[in-house]
Amino acid sequence: MKFSDEKDGRIFIVRKEVERHNTGYVFAEITPALREVLTRAKSLPPLSQYVVSKILRGGRRGQLRPEMISRTFHETAKECGVFNHLDRDEWPTFHEIRSLGSSVLEQSEKRPVDQIQALLAHASGEQTQVYLDGHGDQKWIEAVAGNTKIW
Repeated sequence: MKFSDEKDGRIFIVRKEVERHNTGYVFAEITPALREVLTRAKSLPPLSQYVVSKILRGGRRGQLRPEMISRTFHETAKECGVFNHLDRDEWPTFHEIRSLGSSVLEQSEKRPVDQIQALLAHASGEQTQVYLDGHGDQKWIEAVAGNTKIW
């Protein structure tokens, strides 16, 4: 996502990993909270055209490629000390944080599943529901055992 992807108070995002499923084209209104994130990202030296970027060799800032996101998330969390109160094997992954974010949208903001699905660029509501079901109380399903002896 580039800063130039902002148009008419919206940010337009093409998610390459799901683009072929026609679910990778997402736009969102730039809310005050998102505006703050974009402004802070734009102010990071050295200047980059990418919203999510990394300082590369030679000191310039460049695109954070998709395969680097999880690793960079972990490195940044380590540098910031945000999870230092946890044992290393308890640190959440980028994917877990993303999943938790979807749950917060559903529970705190009362967003419908189709809006969360669009943000996550999932191909189906069922896929999104898997993310949402992973938080909170476990949902137990009753299985009825048979009465016939087999030995």
